[in-house]
Amino acid sequence: MQKILIAEKDVNQCKILGDTIQDKYPSWYVDTVSDERAAEEKLFLSLDEGKKYSLFLINVQLSNDAKDRGGFLLAEKIRACSEYYRTPILFLSTLKEEIYHALFRYHCYNYILEPYHMDVILAQIERLFVEGYLKKMIKLHDVNRVIHKINRNEICAVEAYSHTIRLYLQDHSSVLTREYCLGRFREILGSGFLQCHRRFLINFSHLLHYDRSAQYVKVGGREVPVGRVYREVLENRLGVCETVKK
Repeated sequence: MQKILIAEKDVNQCKILGDTIQDKYPSWYVDTVSDERAAEEKLFLSLDEGKKYSLFLINVQLSNDAKDRGGFLLAEKIRACSEYYRTPILFLSTLKEEIYHALFRYHCYNYILEPYHMDVILAQIERLFVEGYLKKMIKLHDVNRVIHKINRNEICAVEAYSHTIRLYLQDHSSVLTREYCLGRFREILGSGFLQCHRRFLINFSHLLHYDRSAQYVKVGGREVPVGRVYREVLENRLGVCETVKK
C-alpha cells in the first residue's frame, strides 16, 4: 500500500486529485492539504508515527501570491529529512521557468505544467509505482560471470568502451559487463535514463549539475561529457532555454 501527500492551494483541485487517485487505488492512503504549514505538520507527523509517504504531489505555489514558492520551501524540508531524501516529488505548476530549478535543486520525479488532465497524473503514478516496481531490478553477469541483481535507481551512469559496459553505482562501486550493448541498456533502463553522449547514458534522477559552457553533466560524483548531437535532447528535458545562466 502506498501513502501519498498532496499539497495544492486550490481546495477544489486538491479534492479532485485526492478523489481521483483514491478511486484508482482504493487501498492507498491519500492525504490532502491546501497550505504549506498543514503539509509540514503532516510531514513530521509521518516521521513521528513511522508511516512514511511514498510520493509527494506539490503545487509550487501554495498561496495566491504570484511570488509564492511555498512548494519549493516544502520540498526543502522534505529533502532535509534523511528518510525522505530519495522519495519522489511530483511538482505541479504554471511556472515553466522553474523547471530547471526544480529538477536540479530538488531532484523531483517530474514537473507537470498546468492545466493538466488527471490521466497525466495517473500515468505518472502508474509509471512510478506499478511499472517501476516490476522493472526496477535488472539481472546481469559481469566479465567474470558473477551474477548481479541491481536496482536501476542505484545506477548513476552507464559507459560503453572497448566492447564492454561499465555501470557506475550510487555507492561509488561499478560493475563491468559484456552482456549488453549501450543501445540495449537504453531499452532496458527506460525513460529515466538519457543518452547524453555516444558512450554514456545517465540516470536523470542522479543529475546534479549541467555546465553548458564546458558541456558536461555531473551525475552522482562523476562528470560525464555531453555530445553535440545529444545536447538539444538533454536541454529540452531540462527545460533549458538559450538565455538560461549556468
